[in-house]
Amino acid sequence: HLLDEGFDVRLAKLYAGQKPNVIPNFGEAVFASISSDDHLQDSLEECFALIQGEYPDDSNIKMSFEEVEWNDVYPGDESDAIINAIYLNPNGVIAMSPEIKGHPLTSLNLGIAHTENHVATLHYCVRAENDNEKDFVCDRLSTLGYLFGFSVEEFANAGGWRYEKHSPLRKRVKSLYKQMFKKQMKEVAMHAGLEAGIFKAAHPDLDIVTLGAQLEHIHTYHERMNIQSFHDLYRFVKKLLGEL
Repeated sequence: HLLDEGFDVRLAKLYAGQKPNVIPNFGEAVFASISSDDHLQDSLEECFALIQGEYPDDSNIKMSFEEVEWNDVYPGDESDAIINAIYLNPNGVIAMSPEIKGHPLTSLNLGIAHTENHVATLHYCVRAENDNEKDFVCDRLSTLGYLFGFSVEEFANAGGWRYEKHSPLRKRVKSLYKQMFKKQMKEVAMHAGLEAGIFKAAHPDLDIVTLGAQLEHIHTYHERMNIQSFHDLYRFVKKLLGEL
C-alpha cells in the first residue's frame, strides 16, 4: 500500500509466523522512509481500516505504528523483491474438490516470513490431494522465487491420496464404532498433510482410514484436544486392531 501511494519504503526487518503449517496470527515489519511519520501513519491507518472492514466481527485485528532505532536496511531493489514476492506468491485455497462440496482440493499458506543478515526466508506449506496439483503449485512458487532472486528448496513432502468411495476398511471401522458407541460414525473430509500420504505413496494399494481425537482450532495457537475423546479413540483403535 505504501509503495502504491508513492512512499519511498525500504524494508529493514520482517518477522511473522513460527510454524510452516500454521497461518500466522501476528507479524512485525521494520522499514525506513524519507517521508514524515505523520504521512506514513495516516496512509497505514487508511489501509488498515479497509482490512478491518473485511472482518467486522473480529475485534482482535490490531496494528501499531512506532519509531524505532535501526541502522541497516535492504537496498531498494532487494526490498521491493521481498515485498513483491510475498504479494504475488499464491496463498490460500487454489482449487476446490469437484467431488466433495465445499472441500478444498489444493491450498497453501505462508507460515514463516523472516529476514536476518540480509537473507529473506519465505516458508510455505502446500497441501494437495494428488502430486500433479502439488507440483503445479510448487512450480508457481519456484518460478516466482527465481524471478525475484530467491533460491527455492522443496522438502518434507507428505504426499496426498484420493478419497476411496468403496473402502472395506472404512466399512469395518464404521460398524465397530456403532457397536461400541451406539451411534453412527461421522465421516469428515479433511484438507491436511498427513503421514498417511507417505504410506500411500510407498504402497498405492493400501486402504487407509485416519482417526483422531476431537480437536478445536486446529493449526492455531488456540488448538485444544478433548481428553475424553482421546481415551475413547485409544479404546476403539485397540479393539479394532484386535479384530483385524
